Amino acid sequence: MDDPLHTPLYSIPECARYLGLPVSTVRRWVAAPNSQACEHAKPLVQPAGSDPTALSFTNLVELHVLASLRRNRKMPLSEIRSKIDGLVRHAKSNHPLVNSEFLTSSRDQRVELDEAGRPRRYFPFTRAYGEEDPKLIVIDPMIRFGRPVIKGSGVSTSAIAKFTKAGETTAELADDYGLSPEQIEEAVSYERADRIHVLL
Repeated sequence: MDDPLHTPLYSIPECARYLGLPVSTVRRWVAAPNSQACEHAKPLVQPAGSDPTALSFTNLVELHVLASLRRNRKMPLSEIRSKIDGLVRHAKSNHPLVNSEFLTSSRDQRVELDEAGRPRRYFPFTRAYGEEDPKLIVIDPMIRFGRPVIKGSGVSTSAIAKFTKAGETTAELADDYGLSPEQIEEAVSYERADRIHVLL
């Protein structure tokens, strides 16, 4: 059985939407540079699948860490690439961005690790970057094929957004699913198209 952490689950647009990043940014980070000076460089994030490009949960976390390094540390992509290349050579890691060094450097507190130190769950941002952001939405490769759900319920955020668009109120949905109004509101907030989309 395939490791769910590395199974291709997401398209580039899906991954971008879940992370609140522009599609162009995600595409640039998972594709090798096309300039002649860098023609042999590898992508910053090595996608789990190709033809078409498909990303795994591990790839999603790598992209999150990369975005955090850019936002929090203002780390240039050239420096990140150098660190990645060093870890690939010395640690023989195909996914160095989920190495504990990078998770610490990115000041990350939204990735939950398993006993082996591998990413297990990811709590995406549901609001504009920098605002107080509770961990009510979770992405877990073992739940609903890695689609975002309300923590502890298995209810997908996309379903909540669909019912809201159909006219159901927060109170009605909270009652239907046995959830709090805050959980419903966070799901709706997460599904907003204009949630973050900061160009990096």
